[in-house]
Amino acid sequence: MRYRFLVPFLLLTSVLAAEQVLSVGTTVLTQADLAALEGPTLVFLPLEVPLTVRVNGALASQRGNLDQPYTGRLHWATALSLQPWASPALGDLRVEIQLQPAEGEPSVLGPVRLLSRTEALDWVFWRNFWGPQAITALSWASLVVGLSSFLLFLVGHRLPRRDRVLYLVYFLTNLTFAVSYINNVFSWDLAPTLELDKLSRAGMYWWLYFATAANVLYLQPPARPGRVLVPAAAVIAVVTVLLALAPSVPAVSTLQRLVGIPLLSVLLLYLLVRSVLLLVRHRDWQAGLLVVVYLLGAWAMVADSVPYFVLKYKPTVMLAPFTAFLSDLAFLWLLA
Repeated sequence: MRYRFLVPFLLLTSVLAAEQVLSVGTTVLTQADLAALEGPTLVFLPLEVPLTVRVNGALASQRGNLDQPYTGRLHWATALSLQPWASPALGDLRVEIQLQPAEGEPSVLGPVRLLSRTEALDWVFWRNFWGPQAITALSWASLVVGLSSFLLFLVGHRLPRRDRVLYLVYFLTNLTFAVSYINNVFSWDLAPTLELDKLSRAGMYWWLYFATAANVLYLQPPARPGRVLVPAAAVIAVVTVLLALAPSVPAVSTLQRLVGIPLLSVLLLYLLVRSVLLLVRHRDWQAGLLVVVYLLGAWAMVADSVPYFVLKYKPTVMLAPFTAFLSDLAFLWLLA
């Protein structure tokens, strides 16, 4: 494609894209619609709810469990080849596509697009490049850097005690960062994801906790840092237990919406306010660097959460992993 470089830009404006977006209920495609899509293969992506497709009245494809429609995966895609039905004996093609969300569920977290095979290949490549594949690379890179920090903690007997503790905290920060995206790395279409969802959510809470610990211990540490860190650890431990007891993916999502997001927001706000105060009072350039990083993190959290919880669709590319990894690199530079 001559204008391939435009694809990333189109992804950022995907809500306004010209591709046909499927709605709840049945979408009917006539011969003219199919000609505009340049078949003979149609690709539907991304899907979270069950989908059935009928061609000239016959069931051609079914995706998902109609009895338990919600699986927690946001990466479904299905393809349908119209070749077997493109026969004069069968007359004009008529395709009926039905989305079947359960009552009370968001109908689509995407939105669901109907693409030709050529368009879908480009869409999936760039979505994965900036999505699961990029997150996988960031997670592994963070884990490797964290293990290096752990080795420094083990062999650094002559280092000041505070420095050794910081290396340990930095290791735990990197470890929990990798765990927080484990669901994207190790779970794919229709895999049982309940336990991985729980693990990744817990990793997210503990990652921001250890980022808070690194900030408190590194930047102008108070006389008694435990006054901040111990209560925060207790709250996150309680949330982690509640998360472990959640019986289903919807229950995990509800806990995340009602407790997890507010908890993460409070921790991030604390980090931001503390860093701003240190910047103003002590003219600490290191605190200034972290203020920029935390502002980016807050922006990413809002950009990711508002579409998901308010507008009821999942952005094509999540911003939080990239800003989180940026903050990770900022701490590494400060420690070095």
